[in-house]
Amino acid sequence: MGNIEYEGKNYDFNWLSIAILMIGAPLIAYGIWISHDWIWLHEISAKMTIWILNLLSGAANEVRFDDSDPTQPWIIHLPGTPGDIHFETLCTGIHAIAIFVGAILCIPHSADKETSKDIWKRKIIAILVTSIVFYVVNIFRMVLQLYLYQRGADWLDIHYPISAASSFIAVACVLIMHKFVPEFIMSLIWIGDELKAMIKGTSDPEENLDEIPSEISQQEKEKKQEEFSHKSDYD
Repeated sequence: MGNIEYEGKNYDFNWLSIAILMIGAPLIAYGIWISHDWIWLHEISAKMTIWILNLLSGAANEVRFDDSDPTQPWIIHLPGTPGDIHFETLCTGIHAIAIFVGAILCIPHSADKETSKDIWKRKIIAILVTSIVFYVVNIFRMVLQLYLYQRGADWLDIHYPISAASSFIAVACVLIMHKFVPEFIMSLIWIGDELKAMIKGTSDPEENLDEIPSEISQQEKEKKQEEFSHKSDYD
C-alpha cells in the first residue's frame, strides 16, 4: 500500500476503509434526512430568518403557523408581496449538513497510529464547524432572497440563482474539513495512486519482466557458488 506524507504526518489506508467511506457516508446522510420531518428546525430557521430580515430592513414581516399542511406548517408572511412563502425542509440546509456529517464520520483513519490518535476529536470539531457555517450562510441566503422578493423581484428569478450561487459554501466547508481532518483528501490521493499503480502494473508487462533476469541471475549465482564449493571439497 502507498504511504503519503503531509505536514510531517504519514497517511496510509486500505480498500476496506475506502469502501466504508463510499458506502457508509451516503447511508448516514440519507438516514439523517429521513430520520424525522424536521418541523422543529423549520420553526427555528424561519423565525431566525425573519428576525434578521426585520432587524436589517425595519419591516414588520412575520412567521405564521398553518396546521392545514403538517409537512409545511410554517409560513413566512411579507406584507406587500404577491404571496406567502411556505418553509420547506430544504430551506433549513439540513440536507447539506447531513452530507458532510456522513462524510466526516466515515473518513478513513490512517494506519499510522500517531497520525490517527486524535482523529475522533478532530472529526467532532469538523462536524460542528461545518454545520454552523452551513447553517449561518443558509440563513443569510434566505434573508437576501426574501429582501429582494419584498422589493418586487420575482420569486423564481431570485430563488434558484441565489441558491445555486450559495453552493460555493460547500467548497469552503471542504477546506474547513481538510483543515481538521486531512485524511479525507489524503484518502482520495491514496485511491488515485493505487489505481494508477494497478493500471500501470497491468498495462506495462515489460516492467514486471525486468525483475525476472535479476532473479535468474541470483539463482545462477547461488548455483555456481554451490558448484564451486563442491569442487573445492574434491580438490
